[in-house]
This record gives sequence, C-alpha cells and structure tokens, in this order.
Amino acid sequence: VEICHAALSLNLCGWTSLSSLPLPLSLQRVKINPSAMEKYWKTSFCLGKGGFGKVFLGKRRSDGISVALKIIPLSRTRCCEVDGTSKPFEAVALEMVSKDPPFPGIIRMLDFYKTPYNWVIVTEKPENTQDLYEYITISKRLREDTAREFLGQVIQALLHCHSRGVVHMDVKDENLLVDLTTLELKLIDFGSAEFLEPDKVYDMFHGTAAYGPPERLTQGCYKALPSEVWSLGILLYDMVHGDIPFGNDRELLLGELRFEKDLSEDCVALIKWCLSRTPEERPMLKDILAHPWMLKRGSEAHEGDATAGAPKPTRGDLQQSEPGSALAARAHDVDTPTRRGSVSSVGNEKQLRPAMATLCSEGFESIWRRLPSFDRLPSRQGSIAAETGLTEARCHSEVSQSGAHRPGQGELPKTE
Repeated sequence: VEICHAALSLNLCGWTSLSSLPLPLSLQRVKINPSAMEKYWKTSFCLGKGGFGKVFLGKRRSDGISVALKIIPLSRTRCCEVDGTSKPFEAVALEMVSKDPPFPGIIRMLDFYKTPYNWVIVTEKPENTQDLYEYITISKRLREDTAREFLGQVIQALLHCHSRGVVHMDVKDENLLVDLTTLELKLIDFGSAEFLEPDKVYDMFHGTAAYGPPERLTQGCYKALPSEVWSLGILLYDMVHGDIPFGNDRELLLGELRFEKDLSEDCVALIKWCLSRTPEERPMLKDILAHPWMLKRGSEAHEGDATAGAPKPTRGDLQQSEPGSALAARAHDVDTPTRRGSVSSVGNEKQLRPAMATLCSEGFESIWRRLPSFDRLPSRQGSIAAETGLTEARCHSEVSQSGAHRPGQGELPKTE
C-alpha cells in the first residue's frame, strides 16, 4: 500500500515503474539474506504454533531432507546483540547448547535467517517422532518405569543446557519429542530460553502458565532454577496421571494434589518435593537424579499401561495427600474438573495481584476471601486476546496458549 501510494504521488499522469521507487523505511532497515532463503522451501503443513510463531514442515533444496521452519514475526522476536549483530535469542541459545560436542537429547538448529517480516529458525525434523503430549494422550498414563526413564533424559538435557549457560524456561510435554523406535527424547522450542543466572530474579514470565511456579503469582517474581524444578514436578505428575494437576491459577493457589492409589510412595514423594510451595525447599536437578525413585529400575508395575492405557479414575479413586484441606473445604462446592482450559493471562493476573501482595503475611485463608470470583475473570478467548498486548503488569505472562485438557478427560481438545 505504501509503495502504491508513492507511485501515485510521483506520477499522477503516467505510469512509474515500482522497481524505481525506494522501499519504505521499515523494509530498508531489514537486512535480507536471499541465499539463505533459497536453501529451503516451506510446505503448508503446520507442525505446531504457540505464543511466538508457527512451525511448518519444510525441505532443504540441496538434498530434500525434511526440516522444521519456525517463523516468528519480527515484532514478536526477542533479540540480543552478538558481536555487534542482532540475532534472535532462540537462535543464540540453540547455538550455545549445540556447540561441539553436540548433545543428542536437544534439537539441532541447522540455520536461521531474516525475511522482510519474519525471522526463520531452521531445525532438524526427526523422523518417526511424536511429541510427549500426544504420546501420553494415546497411552492414557505412563508406567512409572517409563516416566522415570523419560524424566532422567529430560534432566540430562537440562543439565547440558546449564553447562552451556542456558536455561530452557518452558519445560513441558509438548516441548519434548519421543522417538517411537528408541523412546529417546529431544528437547525442543527454546523460544522462552534465558542466559543462566542462578541468582537473578525474573519479573516477566515467558513460559506456559500451566507449568509455571506459584511464586510468579504470590510474589510477582521467581528464579529460573526453582521454577524449572517446579515444571519437572508438573511433568512427572502429568506422565503418571495422564494430566496436569492444576488447570488454572485458582487451582495453583489452592495447591491441592491428588494421587493415584497405585503410585509408589517414592514417586509421590518426589512429585511433592518438586512441587514444594517454597522455592528454596525444592530439590536441585542432581538431587532429583539421586532420589530413591530415580534409582529404581524395572521396579513395581504400574496399572497404567504405556500402550493400552488405563481408564481415567474418578474422584473417589484418588487420595488427597497435600496439606491445604481448609482451603479445599472452603471451595468444596466448586466443581473444577477442567485441566489446562483456563490459561493464566494478563487480565487474570491483574485482578489477582492486589490480593497476592499480602499473601505471605496473611496466608491463603484470609486472602481467598478477597479474591475475585473466577466466574467474572476473562474467558479463554479474552485471555488469548489479553496475551497479545503484553505491556503493563509487573510479572505478566507471555504465556503459551497450550494446555487444554486432554481429549476424553474434559471439554476442551488440545490447543496450542
């Protein structure tokens, strides 16, 4: 439109070639690499989408190898300066974790380049893989031995990231690819990654709300490593139960955990430890690896078959095992069957923040009386709209809109 307006203003009586017109300033500032763009071609098949962009299946022209093309609008790309050049933070993080020797449990970046309107990050596209979300959905729930093996692989990948100065910040089942032949995992999507600074306090949350720690709401800030361990606790619960424990901020603040009766005591203990309400009480990654449950191999059978699955238990089949009964009793008549359906949003957090400010001094009992009715909080559609205007809140969530309740276990299908 801008070019056409320029053409009309320059030659009202005759035709002026558009090729002779200067590009708009917004396009002049973008340095394009045509050679990189020509290396790949994009199909229309969308592999996934999230808060920052979409991922499409592509091909490398030179040899026809399948690749994944993550397309991120320039306006939504987090960039950093490296040797005087602006690069997407995700590409920088992938370069850091992929330096020789490479780690097989992390997705490998092949290339990245800029178009007039987007950054494109090219990664490998492993064959015969499925994300862990789908794998769990099909399996219903995983055997403890399978969950143990998967959790160990994830921790090794995270330790490798830490050794290269990167923290992933968005550990969840959808960001893990399962090789269906070998059952080896690959960690993907470094769009929320940060440079590892163990003592840094973050006041902005870029990850997925359903996997985010409670202190981002109660304190308005959080540290990377305890937050990562909390995400691992959510992931482990998800694997052995077939769904995440908290579907919205209200359930997260209540902190009520219910466990399958057939889970081993060590498994339950590890989940509770990772999901400690106080960040300082959570284990470190090496502590998780040394936990008695992680040291078992070929142990007790789990009723949830990794191939055939198991029926979803009713509330009567579950045992309550986390303190907080007083709060649970106050919300006894509130039906909360939905998981992942109410993703945290800027709007939710703005309404919750005034009450959260005094949480530590007054406790959950007194705070809960002043929380707004969740019936009046923004709908999911409103939450998604709110998440696109990420500005004012001190610890607002640039959250992925992933996290719908699994098919057959709630009203919402998987969404991203």
